[in-house]
Amino acid sequence: METPLSNSGKNSFEVADCAVNLAGNILTERFNTPKDVNFKSEGNPVSDVDIEVEQAVISLLQSEFPSFSILSEESPPVETDSPYAWIIDPLDGTRNYITGIPHFCTTIALSKNGIVLFGITYDPIRKEKFSSQKGLGAFLNQSPLSVSKKQDLKSSILGLDIGYYAAHAAAATKIVKDFQYQTQAIRILGSAALGLAYAASGRLDIYCHFSLESWDLAAGILFIQEAGGMATDIQLAPADLNSKSVLVSNSILHRLFAEQMT
Repeated sequence: METPLSNSGKNSFEVADCAVNLAGNILTERFNTPKDVNFKSEGNPVSDVDIEVEQAVISLLQSEFPSFSILSEESPPVETDSPYAWIIDPLDGTRNYITGIPHFCTTIALSKNGIVLFGITYDPIRKEKFSSQKGLGAFLNQSPLSVSKKQDLKSSILGLDIGYYAAHAAAATKIVKDFQYQTQAIRILGSAALGLAYAASGRLDIYCHFSLESWDLAAGILFIQEAGGMATDIQLAPADLNSKSVLVSNSILHRLFAEQMT
């Protein structure tokens, strides 16, 4: 994978790694401090820390690659003529973060002409950095990742998140009702980016979400693919940056789960 060198001579993956480390430092420093919280829509919070982290990350990325486009959750898109675009969620799991639940992350991906080249998702509390470069595998810190090897629903752990919108929340709660006795356990974790990373690492055997944006899934879809898994949307079309939902697992569990969805 080749991308232009940055202004300081680093490659883009190295720059993204610096950016998630910077984000992680801010998130850990501010975790137990007072926060200013507003709502973008009903049930969809944003804090001053989301904004602080995003500004710091974007400033670093723009200083190194000023020509790249940027798509980030809390800011208007920055559109340029470059084929490269940064895709950023400065704080995935805001609701967890503002209530003191230590389960959140920063996730950054780089795409070229709509294809994700690499992604990094960093959980600064656990010091867990999930990463993947297209064609080079997926890793947790330095250890290679693989999706679950399980082949039956009954022994599987299903992860999902509810989302902010009533229709999508209803679909997710229906999954809980339909699969609570078909799987070993169901976990609702509050961070889609970590949910995808956990599925790529085999911690979750299956993960699904009914309401996502590009910054939620850009890195995670690549993790799943590079860890040997299958990533589609809920309608079973291949997942990409335009997908609004996701279903990921190994190919066997993916098929079994999809067959049981009604």
